Amino acid sequence: MNEGIPSELLEALRSMGVDYGAPDGPRAPTALPPKLDSWLERMDATHVGYVLKRFVSGDKAATSKAARIGAITRAISSKAQLDKVIAGLSPLEHRLLWQVKQAGGMLDGWQLVAVALMLNMDPPERLSTSTQIYGRPLSDELPGRGYLVGMLRDGLLLPASTSTLWSGRSYYYDSDPTSVVWADKRLLEALPDPPKREWVKVQLNTVDVQHIPASTRTQFHVLLELTETFKLVLEEGQMIFNKDGSLNKAYIKRLAKKRPALEGTLTLYLGLTLYLGLMNDADRPDLNVWSSFRASALTDRYEAVLAAYIGFYGQSGHTYATRDPQAPLALTQALRLLSGPASLDAALDALNRRFLRYFSTSTSHGWNQKPSSLPSTDAYKALLEGDFALLALADVVTLGAKTGAGKTEVSQKILRLGAGMQWLERETRRDAGVVKTLVKPPLVVQPNFEVMVFLELLNAEALTALEAMDLVRLDAQTATYSLTRGSVYRALESGLTLENLLALLQTQSSLPPSGAIVSTLKDWGGRRDRITVTGGVTLLEFSSRADRDARLETHRVLTAVGETYALTGGKTIPKDWVSYRYDAAPERSLRFSGNDLLLEGPGDWLVQDLLSSFATKTALGRYTLEMDALRAGKLTPERKVALEGRLKGPFPRALNTLIDVWNGKQKPPALVPTTLFQHPQAMFLAEHPRLKPFLSQPLNATTYALDTAKVKDFQKVLAELHISPGTALETGPAQSVQSTLLENIPTRKLRELIEDAIGAGRTLELKYHEEKYAGGWGPKTQGKLRREKIIPSSVVYEASTPYFVGKTEDGDSRRVRIGYIQGIAVI
Repeated sequence: MNEGIPSELLEALRSMGVDYGAPDGPRAPTALPPKLDSWLERMDATHVGYVLKRFVSGDKAATSKAARIGAITRAISSKAQLDKVIAGLSPLEHRLLWQVKQAGGMLDGWQLVAVALMLNMDPPERLSTSTQIYGRPLSDELPGRGYLVGMLRDGLLLPASTSTLWSGRSYYYDSDPTSVVWADKRLLEALPDPPKREWVKVQLNTVDVQHIPASTRTQFHVLLELTETFKLVLEEGQMIFNKDGSLNKAYIKRLAKKRPALEGTLTLYLGLTLYLGLMNDADRPDLNVWSSFRASALTDRYEAVLAAYIGFYGQSGHTYATRDPQAPLALTQALRLLSGPASLDAALDALNRRFLRYFSTSTSHGWNQKPSSLPSTDAYKALLEGDFALLALADVVTLGAKTGAGKTEVSQKILRLGAGMQWLERETRRDAGVVKTLVKPPLVVQPNFEVMVFLELLNAEALTALEAMDLVRLDAQTATYSLTRGSVYRALESGLTLENLLALLQTQSSLPPSGAIVSTLKDWGGRRDRITVTGGVTLLEFSSRADRDARLETHRVLTAVGETYALTGGKTIPKDWVSYRYDAAPERSLRFSGNDLLLEGPGDWLVQDLLSSFATKTALGRYTLEMDALRAGKLTPERKVALEGRLKGPFPRALNTLIDVWNGKQKPPALVPTTLFQHPQAMFLAEHPRLKPFLSQPLNATTYALDTAKVKDFQKVLAELHISPGTALETGPAQSVQSTLLENIPTRKLRELIEDAIGAGRTLELKYHEEKYAGGWGPKTQGKLRREKIIPSSVVYEASTPYFVGKTEDGDSRRVRIGYIQGIAVI
């Protein structure tokens, strides 16, 4: 079933809950899950206590946090202890951990919520909101969170980030919270399969199916309309975006005029083309021409479109009654609980009580807290009547009766599963062992160049053949396409060959194309070839005129040109002659060696012309760079690109900088005579009233630059202060970090040093106190004293308190309160 789907889309599809596969079917691991040990240090003592209670029940000896962590680490590595932990799992915990195991150790937490709801498993009792996990208050205030917060508290599940949706309020400086969770690999390996459970169904008063009109949209309509969107983009030659990255409305209107049947749906379809990656732009992915058209990359995998839709929904800025990105996921899963067609309002009300109300990613940020809100029933109704109807996931049928005035009054709206949802269920059962029978060819090529398409029989090869046709009609069960010269040209230009097209028409049509159609298609292909293909010649270069003339005597097909060249007139040349193809990628035969370029192997005519403009040949295969020629701009940007395409190694950075200075792209370097003053406590000496007038140009925390004209006066002042300066400077690795660690610096000075380090891209050696909280909203105080190297990235403020943000040399994020810094060195 999974053949032909891009792996990243298949993974997104499964982790988001669309066609997750058979309820108890296996899944290949996606990544190695982290160990519980690595998260224990991030927990406070109370949190570690909960984990200890779960993994080491009855252990009263472990009182300190370190002792508790040691006991947990030993337990998680003991099979006997793990068996005890697994024996104590609730049925809900066992099932959810097994679901994570089937996902390879990592899964979106919302998928776990969906599994529990579809199995009719209730959440555990609410936990105390005074408990904290990973420094944030534990909260199950939203219904869906109640399923996971206890498992996160006890270490059965691990968050992908401390900024997680499953904890309580997050502050404004946090990154976007994630819903992904992990589980310890050792726990999952010891976990047996849970007892089988059946998915629950929502029982409703169903409506008599006989009175409901037949569905007019299937998953094949979606694939064909998506294919038509691809063709529109090819005809335009580009996608046009606004500066903010959104699709240009005027561009969409222009496309809609060409395909009126797609009006109102193009924004969604264009977004899906981007998210599916079915078109590629070699130059500028955000604009310009999209060059490759591969509708067949979808094959008949309708579920890949749904996975792309759910991923696209959270990024596309769709305007719905809700912008909650979990809404499509929740609705897709909820529809699988329906037992049959029912009133739209009644079905939504039942699904909302049973399923939908548990889903929300709403979180409050910052100090101005607002209650979290759930998507409304009207929001889900908008999705059902909009995108879900378009994607054939649901049918919303309006039943009405005509009045005497000739008007139709709506009596009720009926919701039922769409053909696409039914198809997904069928494919799921096929994964479980139901084999799909071989079907008939889906196309019928008629003598009038029209092609009848039976939607239910479509396959990947037939979709590829439809690239060369124009859509004429599309109804519930069939579609009609037409072969035209323009449609065939478009397909040939996008990479489909005429031979492949003819082969597809032969194999995918129950009525093979007639001889007249085949000859016409060949004629169209021949006309295109004659228009677009020109005759070529081979230009030969010889070492001398005498060598060329000698070859002319033995190879009469050559025509002399100039002193050392000859044309072949399109004829082949002997195999032992060296030749080059200028329509292929250039051979990387050049490399830099000092001030010389080495040509390894024979150089073609373009290489020789390139080198002749800025280099002189000094020996066999060696060319010396001429600085005068480079300074005069002989190495133009175009020639530089051609040179880089033939280099084995990188272009020397020093030479690149020199050329940029000569061309005016960079300013010349500065060379100013100066005198340096250096001392580990230089910044404090600079505050002395006698020295301050001289020390106004700091280079760093320990070094100042002096105007040469003022050196004698400065030496006189130093002598009056009984200071005899030396002449040795401490630079580079020889400079001791410990000796330059400045302590007891005012906050304003610290902030200036940090901002200077950020601008210069320097690293800081810091001795500082961590900031700790006395409770969720308690006062902030000084915590553990640390000393480490941090690369600062920005200075931020919380109210009027300055902090700086950066990363350690190991890549760990740090947020340090500037007022808590005890010592600093810029290195």
